[in-house]
Amino acid sequence: MNKTRNRSPADTEVIAVLFAITRVSARLARNLTILAADSQSEEGRKDDVKMADLDQTIKDLRDAAAVINDAANWLYR
Repeated sequence: MNKTRNRSPADTEVIAVLFAITRVSARLARNLTILAADSQSEEGRKDDVKMADLDQTIKDLRDAAAVINDAANWLYR
């Protein structure tokens, strides 16, 4: 049985914004990963503190994207 839920335009917009934030967060994490790899290969060595911060930022962005995506999926149901 298919359940159809009536959503207000505001609800639909919130869901769309959450999905957009998810895509942007994932893209930022992906781009930061590429930049980190490029930076590391150009410098020939790791700056441990900066790389650890960058790694944590990437992890946080991925985690945020997953949580926001879960929330958007829940709202979409």
